[in-house]
Amino acid sequence: MEFRILGPMELWASGASRQPGWAKERGVLAVLLMAPGRPVAVESLIERVWEHDTETRVRAALHTQIARLRRRLEAMDDQVRLHYRAGAYTLDADPEQVDYHRFARLCAQARSIADSGDTEHAAALLREALRLWRGTPLSGIEGAWAERTRRTIEDELVGGALDRFKIELARGRHAQVINELDRLAARFPHHEKLAESLMLALYRDGRSGDALHVFHRLRERLAADLGAVPHPETSRLHRRILAGDPGLTLPRRPYAAQAPSSLPRDLHTFTGRTAELTRLTALAEGGPTVTVIAIDGMPGVGKSTLAVHLAHRLADRYPDGQIFLHLRAHHADHEPLDGGLALKHLLLAVGVPADEIPTDVEARAARWRGAVAARRILLVLDDALGNDQIRLLLPGTPGCLVIVTSRRRLVGLEAVRPVSLGVLPPAEAVALLARVAERALDPADPAVRAVVGLCGGLPLAVQLVGGRLLHRPGWTVGDLAERLSGGRGRLAEIRAENRDLTAVFALSYEGLDERLRVAFRLLGLHPGLDVTADDTAVLLGTDRATAGAMLEELLDYHLIEDPSRGRYRFHDLIGEYASRLAALDPPPDAEAALDRLTDHYLATAARADALLYPRGDRPAVTAVSPCPPSFADADGARGWLDAESDNLLRVASDAVERGRGGRAAGLAAVLAPHLESTGRWADAARLHERAAAVWSDLGEHGSRIRALADLSKIYWRSGRYAEALRRAHEGLESARSHGDGRAVAGFLLQIGQVHWHLAEFDVALGYLQQALAGFRECADEGDVGEALNNLGIVLCHLGRYGEAADHFRAALDTHTRLGADEGRQIALNNIGDLEQMLGNYDVALDFYLRARDVKEMRRQHQAVWLSNVATVYRRTGRAAEAIGEYRKALAIYREIGDLRGECDSLNHIGTCFTALGRDGEALIHHQKALQSARELSERYEQTLALLGIGELHLRAGRYAAARERFEESLALARSIADVRQEASALAGIGEVVARTRGAAVAEPYRRQALELFSSLGVREADVLQDRLLSPDDIPGA
Repeated sequence: MEFRILGPMELWASGASRQPGWAKERGVLAVLLMAPGRPVAVESLIERVWEHDTETRVRAALHTQIARLRRRLEAMDDQVRLHYRAGAYTLDADPEQVDYHRFARLCAQARSIADSGDTEHAAALLREALRLWRGTPLSGIEGAWAERTRRTIEDELVGGALDRFKIELARGRHAQVINELDRLAARFPHHEKLAESLMLALYRDGRSGDALHVFHRLRERLAADLGAVPHPETSRLHRRILAGDPGLTLPRRPYAAQAPSSLPRDLHTFTGRTAELTRLTALAEGGPTVTVIAIDGMPGVGKSTLAVHLAHRLADRYPDGQIFLHLRAHHADHEPLDGGLALKHLLLAVGVPADEIPTDVEARAARWRGAVAARRILLVLDDALGNDQIRLLLPGTPGCLVIVTSRRRLVGLEAVRPVSLGVLPPAEAVALLARVAERALDPADPAVRAVVGLCGGLPLAVQLVGGRLLHRPGWTVGDLAERLSGGRGRLAEIRAENRDLTAVFALSYEGLDERLRVAFRLLGLHPGLDVTADDTAVLLGTDRATAGAMLEELLDYHLIEDPSRGRYRFHDLIGEYASRLAALDPPPDAEAALDRLTDHYLATAARADALLYPRGDRPAVTAVSPCPPSFADADGARGWLDAESDNLLRVASDAVERGRGGRAAGLAAVLAPHLESTGRWADAARLHERAAAVWSDLGEHGSRIRALADLSKIYWRSGRYAEALRRAHEGLESARSHGDGRAVAGFLLQIGQVHWHLAEFDVALGYLQQALAGFRECADEGDVGEALNNLGIVLCHLGRYGEAADHFRAALDTHTRLGADEGRQIALNNIGDLEQMLGNYDVALDFYLRARDVKEMRRQHQAVWLSNVATVYRRTGRAAEAIGEYRKALAIYREIGDLRGECDSLNHIGTCFTALGRDGEALIHHQKALQSARELSERYEQTLALLGIGELHLRAGRYAAARERFEESLALARSIADVRQEASALAGIGEVVARTRGAAVAEPYRRQALELFSSLGVREADVLQDRLLSPDDIPGA
């Protein structure tokens, strides 16, 4: 049954509206609905419904109305009861059955989840809440009490609407809320906050005049109706709009100190395209959604040039940044930029630190949309492959402009505004040639017509041949035309759709001197995406300075580009031409040059690996680089690896294809830690699979064992547990057969970690114990410490706290003795966790503080630490303070894409709200945690969420739902052998049974829980013991 009072009073049962009764009966019901489940004194009912009537006569009338109301409600729903006790009436209904209370609960949840950083979810909750608002609250109910209550409810409704508008405006959705705000402002003409929100929305939508009109209308109504003037805050907003205050625009981007501006330079030679620019500028006008323009056409037709020119023309409209991203759809030897890497480039462009970028593609996409929400960003996506490559990269909120270039028509891209680009008309092609060559040319000159004709009207071809004229002042246009039309017939050399462009590329190449031709062909052999002066020096066998000068010369010929300082790349088609040319006319010692390049990357990567990831089992690297690395510390090494990761992977692939598998496998070994730590697990898996095969073919058993270890760890990190176990067991067998004791112990440790993450704690324990014994036998103290820490964690899950403490302290002693700060920090944190489980909160906090002081924590460790400290606060009665710390941890988890950590924080926040009696807010956090945990198949977090939800149902008297959740959590806890959560679930079931069937029936559940809690030595055992000693539970209480 449903009661609706946010408008005319309605009763709904079985999907149909029912008659709510006569006026006094509706009045009595309204008073009771404002306090469902709570007693309302007879005197209060009389005062609120009958007001000044004599009490004696009214009491009889009240009884009559109550009797009618009781019969009506019981006929509609026998679960809704109207009780009388001790001079008061109680309507026994769930507050969720009353639209007003459901509205209040949704608003409270929205504000809470917004405070936790999820404003998108908050806006959705507020929209759901406001859909309940059907008209004037308590419409048809008369009297002073009804009028007061109506005003109170309307204030709350408007407050919820204002909360939603605040979020929508902050996210740049001003255009979508203007009509709704206008209607509300008209309905509440004296409400200044509504007027302010409407003024701001109109101003941000570019309608300053309308915003000023709203203020004038408000001022006139206040003066005429109330004899009042606008509030100073409203008047201040009016003045700011008059002044065009830039502070009223959308908030600036949160990360980089300056808005990104990565547009390539706008060419001064840009010519023509007047009609296209007029149309594109009109299409770029903002609307209620993200504007996406797609410029399609054949290669070389000038799509990118036009897109960049348009972007520069519109840049002032997008003060929060202009970003250019090349998607590489048509690169000769390289795959198009995948969604994950493209998103990484975009996130880096808006200032998100590399170590905070999530590893999951969907999480990256969500982070990107959040980073540009409520911002005006211009994004150029150049050379797109198709719809699927683009969708993840599109912003989610209006205010942004996306310009896409592609050789394909993007027919399947929703709501796109397409413009197909053709070749230049002859007059515009001549004008372009004249501008590039900086010469006055006669369009009627046969030589001029011949040149642009041989170029096929393609802007890129015209640009390149015009550049030759510019740098050859002694040439005439006739000389150029003769060159284009003579010899091999350059424009017909490539007999495919791109032959005109290939002829232009050949012409440009033949204009180079011999040393630049050799450099061009050698660069065509480079397997990477871009090059530096170092790479070029190694390829050419020269020094850094000479290589840099040659790159600058090629840049002047427009045969390469410089997308960023110090890095150069081919245009995709010119790169394809260079590669083909290198195959047809191999440069001298090409194979030796590529071997030098591979060795350069291998040696430099090994040096970076040594600085960043010091370890004892480092693979031996004999390769040397003729160009030593320019970095000298860990930060420099990290920067180099981040910049060169794609090139390194492609160099490894090229080495395999050229029969240099040993070099490729060496790269796999030295790149393993970096690829793991940066989340490039799919790339790492492919690299390590190839390395394992190479080492097997070469009979290098030790190296193959190392490759299998790297491969198993990567599969474990990426959640591919079956493959992780398969490769680990394969490596274990090989290590045993070759007598490599340390590798055997390492594989046993890895297998134990996989089983731990599968929540198979007893299996994990066995493998970890074997690993520990193996490390001790090899006297490998560092790995002994790691094994001890892992064993302690598994023992905690198994409820063997005493043994866990011994292992953690042994790990701490080991890492302290070795001076291994990270291991010591982890051990201190683990000891703190254990002390917290035992209820020793002061001791736990001391260990957490000691862990913090060991060394600066990485972002993930910082989030874990914040969560641990918050748990101490929560368990010591400081729930409100704990929420703040959990929310800090939650923000970090979301930034780095740690979905399990996010679930954990949400569950903890929910538990805090439960402790504060804010059940609605607690429920929304536990429900969100449960949803995410199920998507991750994370059984431990599911168990915690279900326990929290069960407790909330228990408190609300929803016993069937509570027991269902406790039973589900019990099954999960037993499946993962988590004794503590099993005991908690049994205790919860015992509470449900005690309240519905009595303490005697509940006792078996409580005793099972007590036995488990007692075995753990935790405080819950004392609480449960008290319950058993005082079995005063009353069924139905």
